[in-house]
Order: sequence, then structure tokens, then C-alpha cells
Amino acid sequence: AVEGPYNADPLNCIQNEQPLLILVQWIPDLSPRHLQILVSEWLNQICDSSLCNRMTCVQAGMVTQILSALSSEEALDPKCAENLIHLLQVLGRLSIRPNELRGLIQLLRAPGSASHPYATQVIRALSAMARKDGPERALQYFDLTPSMSGIMVPAMQKWPGAGFAFHAWVCLDDDPKEDSHGGRRRKQLYSFFAASGTGFEAFFTTDGMLVVAVCTKKEYMTVALPELQFSDSLWHCVDIVHQAGRRPFGQNMVHIYADGQLRKTAPLRFPSLNEVSPGDYRVQHALVHPGSYTSSDGAGVKPQWTRGRK
Repeated sequence: AVEGPYNADPLNCIQNEQPLLILVQWIPDLSPRHLQILVSEWLNQICDSSLCNRMTCVQAGMVTQILSALSSEEALDPKCAENLIHLLQVLGRLSIRPNELRGLIQLLRAPGSASHPYATQVIRALSAMARKDGPERALQYFDLTPSMSGIMVPAMQKWPGAGFAFHAWVCLDDDPKEDSHGGRRRKQLYSFFAASGTGFEAFFTTDGMLVVAVCTKKEYMTVALPELQFSDSLWHCVDIVHQAGRRPFGQNMVHIYADGQLRKTAPLRFPSLNEVSPGDYRVQHALVHPGSYTSSDGAGVKPQWTRGRK
């Protein structure tokens, strides 16, 4: 499923979810029953190891497969059933479809007056799905995990005002795959470049550091925020404000906010917005990019735009 050299690292990222779905289907038929426990424990470990893996399993329909396996309660070991219900709870907290929720509730039904053997565990799982605990998380977001996924916004015919501000909520996974690839990789936040090569951008490095950059015909200038590492699978509020200095002695500045606090203010040349015309946009790996979008692996973003006089 991880499609790479085998190791015992629980942070392996799922590349092919189909073998996992087949394993869930086979669980009721596994004999002896200690194999059921072993497989269900392994599924919990790999599927719950990262936000990326949880999203992959939900989108692949693993919840439906687990419900189908739990319907064969006579063939399941009680410990295996407990592991599968726990996995349902983990995936259901992220997302659950109406028909899947209905199937989960049906596990509470039993013929006659006897209670279903899973009744107590299912009620606890439903309560855990609905309970708000742990770190803050978004209920709706764009999943930009695939390398060619992205968001398209209309091109700006004219840049208003004398400043530029970008605001977004982002959630980045610490992707262990990146260490296995040759060279350095980065997750682009936004990118505005003219055909001449001039423009401005912001991106996250491999280790989750935010970098804001402006590129002119002669130099490439950056301001980094090494104090915070964003690749922690948590949601962060990111604001970047480019402020043009007032003539004749004003200094161009960039202000970087994270989680509602001003984290850094530094001198940085103000990007030449007039040079970045709508016809000059180039497609790059970006979370936010005007006209055409692509995105780097392992990121979610809730974009909001603010442009005006600063």
C-alpha cells in the first residue's frame, strides 16, 4: 500500500489504498482469528498515522468496507471488531457520508430485545466523532494532496491600491516521502511571475519554514520565518502583507503574521505589480496561483484574498 521499500515506520504514506480495502474485505474470512487482530491493528496504525492517510482512506470508501466487515459479527474476533470500530471512529471524525452514518447506526439494531454486541462501542464511537476535543480543525477545506491539484481564481485585470496582502488557513503534513526524493522540494503558497522572470512568491521549505520572496531582473530577495515549523498537521492562519514605503524616504516592508500574531517585520522590496499582467502568469506548483493552479504534495488550504491600499 505504501509502494516503497518496506520498513516498520508508522509514518509511511499510503500510495495505493486498494490493497487496504481488500484486506478489510478479507478480515471476516481470516483463520485463525489472531490474524484478524493482527491485520486490524496494522490497519489502525497505518491509516491513523497522518492526516494524509486518513483523507486517503475516507476518499477510498474504507468506512463502507469496515461496516461491511462488521456486519459479519459471528465471524469476527471481539478484539478485531473493537479495532475496526476504533478505525471507524478515527475516519468518521474526519468525514462520514450520510449512508455510512446510517450503516453505523444500524449496528445498534438487534433482533428481539437483546442488545447488539457492538452497541456500547458504537455509541462511544459516535460520541467521540461528535465531541470537540483535540486541536482546532477545519470542517470544510480544499484537499490539495495530489501533486496536480489546485484552485483557479479569475485573473486580476488591474491590481488595485498600493499594497498586497494574502490571507489563508493552511494545514501541512510532515511528509516522510520528501526525504527519499533527490533534491529539495517545497510547497508553494502563492506565485506571481511575469514572462521576464520578475515577480513575487511565498512557499514552505521541506522542513516547514515559511519563506517570502521577491524576484527582480538583478536579484532574488527573501525573508524567512525559521521560528515556526508549519509541517505539524495542524491548521495555521497565515497572513503576508507587502507594504510600499512612502516617498521619498519611506522603506518597503513585509509583515508576516501567523496564528493571529505578528511574527516578523523586515525590509523587502515591494513587488512590481504592474509587470505581472494577466497574460504573463506561469503555471507553477502553488497552493494559490492566479489563472491556473497546481499544488505541492500534502497540503490543504482555505484561501481568502485581500488587496488594497496599505
